[in-house]
Amino acid sequence: MRIDLFRRVKSTFALIAVCLAGAGMVLAQAGGGTLSRDSGANAGSTRHTTERARPPVRRQPSQTRVAARSAEAYNNQGEEYLNAGKYELAIDAFKQAVRLKPDLAEAHYSLGWIYNERKEYPQATTSLQQAIRYRPAYPEAFKELGYAYRNSSQSEQAINAYRQAVRLNPDYAEAFYELGWTYNDLKEYQQALAPLTQAVLKKSGYPQAHNELGYAYQKLGRHSEAIQAYQQAIAQKSDYATAHFALGDIYFYNTRQYRLAVEAYKKGLALKPDNATANYNVGWALNDAEQYAAALDFLNRAIELKPDYGEAFAELGYADRKLERYSEAVRNYKEAVRLKQDNADAYFGLGDIYFYNLKQYPDSITAYHQALRLKPNNSTANYNIGWAYNDASRYSEAIAPLREAIRIKPEYPEAHQELGYAYLNVQQLPNAVTAFRAAIRLKPDYVLAYYNLGMTFVNLRNKNAAMEAYRRLRPLDQERAQKLLAEINK
Repeated sequence: MRIDLFRRVKSTFALIAVCLAGAGMVLAQAGGGTLSRDSGANAGSTRHTTERARPPVRRQPSQTRVAARSAEAYNNQGEEYLNAGKYELAIDAFKQAVRLKPDLAEAHYSLGWIYNERKEYPQATTSLQQAIRYRPAYPEAFKELGYAYRNSSQSEQAINAYRQAVRLNPDYAEAFYELGWTYNDLKEYQQALAPLTQAVLKKSGYPQAHNELGYAYQKLGRHSEAIQAYQQAIAQKSDYATAHFALGDIYFYNTRQYRLAVEAYKKGLALKPDNATANYNVGWALNDAEQYAAALDFLNRAIELKPDYGEAFAELGYADRKLERYSEAVRNYKEAVRLKQDNADAYFGLGDIYFYNLKQYPDSITAYHQALRLKPNNSTANYNIGWAYNDASRYSEAIAPLREAIRIKPEYPEAHQELGYAYLNVQQLPNAVTAFRAAIRLKPDYVLAYYNLGMTFVNLRNKNAAMEAYRRLRPLDQERAQKLLAEINK
């Protein structure tokens, strides 16, 4: 027969979330809720908010005068055109110069420089090789050749060219910098340290080299040294947005000092407001600090800059939920999964709203199932599905997700209790006893588990065991103990 059990309450068990992929972060969400937020690692972030950018002015072409009068005239004219940014006219003039004097290394170099600026790297390589042919000890040409090789994905040749440049000119800071940059591009961060250190020693006031050195340190996990390098870059160039963003990244992704990350990102955004990832990270960090209203502005800005930013919609949904703007939260979570169908965290967030806030349990089941298809090892989501099935009197269907919750997290007293409740209602009474006892073992003052254990023994017609459950329950909750006693004595 149907047993009129004391009505259950939802668990408010605090889920300690799993480590986020690639970020190494652990998030905790108390008071009921699945892991429905992601720091950005799973947002497709490169773990570096901005592309590392070259200095606005890479170099100035050589303006050395040469001996041949007519070739000199064309070369000088080419230099004037180059400095005026008239590259087509400059190319014509330099070509005339080398036609008249093929061994005029400076003209070949200037042609290579222009071709690099125009991203015409094969032509740049040819011209720079000619410059070096006619002047083997030409460090500027080797550096520029390295630049052409690197941008042609010929990293080994680029490294060799940069090494030749610094061999010929041991004080050539820019060549050391380019060499370190190339190693960083190859993810050979340890190799990058020596040339980048030389770059900052050889040239005072070189913020780009400090920033690149910080990047290498960051990738090597040497975070304090990376922070110092980024701070040095900023000290030398206070309006260096890239360095502010890089400093924000290390605080956000690596050291998890979110307040400092927000400060750094805000300084970067004041200089370069169109960085969608930085806006997102600020919004995430403000959510983490429970400053949900403040987070909205940055998350909306991230979406304005990147309308297909699914992770930002999910984070916006989280802020809306915390601000009790449930319809907005549902809409934003749905947009997040529309944009990125494998966004498990958005499905978890949607399930949480339906489960905890809107009490729309069938919808929560659907959302949680979608989330678990993508991230199956979430004990709380499995528990909530089981609870919702029990609430709908679908006890047989509740058993599997509750057992899965326990498999993932064996020491989960609420899941054991809820599983016992399902077993009790499908008359698998020995299994119910085992589940309730497991809940009590994990949580010795678990009133609901004692009550339901007693009711299970009533159903088994084991009065002595039922009375033992009653005696354990009485000091914890006299009212429920009396209700259990009344069932025992029927």
